[in-house]
Amino acid sequence: MFKKLFIFINITFLILIINSAKIDDLILKGRFDEAEKYCNKLKGEKQIEAYEKLANSFSEKGNSEKAKKYYEIIGNFYFDKKDLDDAEKYYEKAEYKTGLIKIGEYYMNYPENKIFKEHTSSIRSVAISPDNKYIVSGSDDGFIKLWNIISGKNEKTFKAHQIKVSFVKVTPDGKYIVSSGFEGSYIYPTIKLWDINTGSEIRKFHGYNGDSSISITPDGKYLISGSGYPVDINNANINLWDINTGEVIRIFKGHRIGVSSVDITPDGNYIISGGFDSTLKLWDLNTGKIIRTFPSGIIKQIVITPDGNYIVSGGSRMKLWNIKTGNIVREFDEYNGHASLVVTSDGKYIISGGNNNTIKIWDIVTGKIIKSFEGHRNYNNNSILSIALSIDNKYIVSCNGYEYKNGGGDNTIRLWIPIDKFEKAAEYFEKAEYKEGIKKIAESFINKGDYFNAAIYFEKAADKESLYKIPELARKIKIIAVIMNSSTDKHITTQYVIKRDANGNVIELSDPKKEYKYEHLEEMNTYLYGSIEEAGFIVIDKNKEAILTINYNELENNQYSFSFSFNYNDKEIVKGSTGVCSWEELIENPQCKDIGKLIKNRLLK
Repeated sequence: MFKKLFIFINITFLILIINSAKIDDLILKGRFDEAEKYCNKLKGEKQIEAYEKLANSFSEKGNSEKAKKYYEIIGNFYFDKKDLDDAEKYYEKAEYKTGLIKIGEYYMNYPENKIFKEHTSSIRSVAISPDNKYIVSGSDDGFIKLWNIISGKNEKTFKAHQIKVSFVKVTPDGKYIVSSGFEGSYIYPTIKLWDINTGSEIRKFHGYNGDSSISITPDGKYLISGSGYPVDINNANINLWDINTGEVIRIFKGHRIGVSSVDITPDGNYIISGGFDSTLKLWDLNTGKIIRTFPSGIIKQIVITPDGNYIVSGGSRMKLWNIKTGNIVREFDEYNGHASLVVTSDGKYIISGGNNNTIKIWDIVTGKIIKSFEGHRNYNNNSILSIALSIDNKYIVSCNGYEYKNGGGDNTIRLWIPIDKFEKAAEYFEKAEYKEGIKKIAESFINKGDYFNAAIYFEKAADKESLYKIPELARKIKIIAVIMNSSTDKHITTQYVIKRDANGNVIELSDPKKEYKYEHLEEMNTYLYGSIEEAGFIVIDKNKEAILTINYNELENNQYSFSFSFNYNDKEIVKGSTGVCSWEELIENPQCKDIGKLIKNRLLK
């Protein structure tokens, strides 16, 4: 049998070489008609590879029309596979705007939350294959399921553990699944290795004594497992396993009670562990020695940033640690417990799953929440148990349930899109000069009640008529303005309330402050009035503040200087300043006179 298999593999390889050589030979001899006919007989990846050679040759020969024809075919092939980055590359080579519009519409119509539902009990753990094609899930029902990430179809199901599957991981080469779970009763935990294509069990890892977490080294050669429970003093070890043999290579001892989470540095030299003993520990993987202990509070999960410099830990609080010093760099507010953490591949964002069944994306530098997702069912103190992130950061998947007992979940996997799909769609529509698509995006924001973004996209679509019909323009808009004389520290803080009719015309621009005691402040406020009228229509989210700060210096000999800044939703949108000049010159200076226009133009960029 093995001999037949060997012969089959060699014949297949030989056919590939012959196909490649034949197309190369036909192109080299300039026999393009024959080359095209030959390409049309091929199938799948072989055909696409041949088409690319043909397209490149036509391009080099100056036959752009033929080249574009085949680049378009290649783009369609990748679009059908939903490999959108490659589809975009070939559509651009083909100058095929319809293809770019297809990608834009795909993003625009993509659901922000897909649901995968076939498990019969709570799902404990999820993972995404390195090629971003599959979701792997493990459940309290004892099954592992393999799902197509695009279609949502369950493509494989196999009974993995008798009682429950606690954790699943996919090896870096994408060939195997590692799972941990229980057999017979909760006193028999096991780890198993599975072939991802066949679902067949490759081996068991004997000697596993707990139910915490597993991690795989970047080279895929070794497995790390943590053992124990919150009050377990007998099983608080970390095991290093050889994936190929299933043998324990090293045991790491140092935690006083159960190990809750383990991770490995990107260089594969160090292990980080979190324990129910309220410590983080940094270990040398090769020697088994503890390098550093971080007093941390109870840890539920840890993850190391892609650069290997920081640890993110989750418990009652989420914290960012410097791995070299052991110091806390940042604690994250608005954090409601945790059962899962991941960090994006660029190291810029943390994604957390909380006890309130909410998934949040955090800016790792500022500590602010960028985006939140809700959809899993809340039930009797359940929580998000596992989050996985695709390598390209395009997909987040999650599951929920009880942490320390079976059940409590909604038995679903949810797939979330962390990118702004409308912004992504607009990117392709703009490349294709497809204003109707941009207008559709604006209308989608209207349907969501987000009139601020709707106005921006109507402006991009050059649809002034729709822009001035936004209903929100007829409501009250608040802008807080601070006008200061820096020389005397005299200032007024005033709140403007703007009302517009359905056509965008100002019907009221009220200023509650009518008396001004300081020289020039009243005149400056008059200019501010016009600026607010000009800029106000675009600052229309009534739940967020827009702050315009005007600062002018009164110098000697009737000389002045001027600066301003405009902040919306805690972000500086635009600022400007003038040189030294007279008051008359100052109020005619565009930086002073046309603040509103400057703000408006910046917001609409």
